[in-house]
Amino acid sequence: MPGDVVCPTCGYFHAEDRRVSEILLGRDPTGRLLEKAQCRCRRRREVAEGVRLENANLPFAEARTWASFKGNVETAGMLSAARQFARLGGPPVLVISGPVGVGKSHILEAIGRECLEADRTVRYEMVGSLLERLRHTYSSKVEMDAMDLMNWYDSFRILLLDDLGLEKSTEWAIEKLTTLVDRRLRKRRRLAVATNLTEADVTASLGPRLGSRLFGDNGDLDAVRVVWVMGRDYRKGSNRHQ
Repeated sequence: MPGDVVCPTCGYFHAEDRRVSEILLGRDPTGRLLEKAQCRCRRRREVAEGVRLENANLPFAEARTWASFKGNVETAGMLSAARQFARLGGPPVLVISGPVGVGKSHILEAIGRECLEADRTVRYEMVGSLLERLRHTYSSKVEMDAMDLMNWYDSFRILLLDDLGLEKSTEWAIEKLTTLVDRRLRKRRRLAVATNLTEADVTASLGPRLGSRLFGDNGDLDAVRVVWVMGRDYRKGSNRHQ
């Protein structure tokens, strides 16, 4: 093999190089030899990338990106704030509040896509699904307890929470959500939240502590950015992106 196709770390070969594939497929047309000779470092990176993509849990099979977002003057502020957030600019917590159908879910996924492209870890969750995962940890059949799961969520550099306020507002749910948000704020870990609720609605249904933290009334004046979005439901027209 030519010396420049050998990985200096693991000693195996850069199988994407045409010279490698020609030589090894010439010896074994089945491709098994080529598979075995692939750089181990590349394999580890591919496995890690697959895990990172799976853990991102992005909601739509058809990728929703900045380019596919069809907004207008009413959503321009949301788009600008989200792009800044995805590039690690601005406050660590972004709250997007607005009616159904103005593109909040699309924007959260676009943030996630950009973060993945930048090799950052990201996790998207519907708030109801997150709470269901936490409830499931109380089953005797699972190995991960609630604290383990909260720590797992902490491990992601960016956490995206969608549809805050649709879940049942039990004391347990309020306590878990408040704890999760508190942890992100204390550690200045990036968190983006989309909700149909206003600050008054969040405070009324999910408690004043969570309302205060999400809407920046907690003294951390530089920790939270709130974007209010007004507009019609685009899902009723041709620009479906929520």
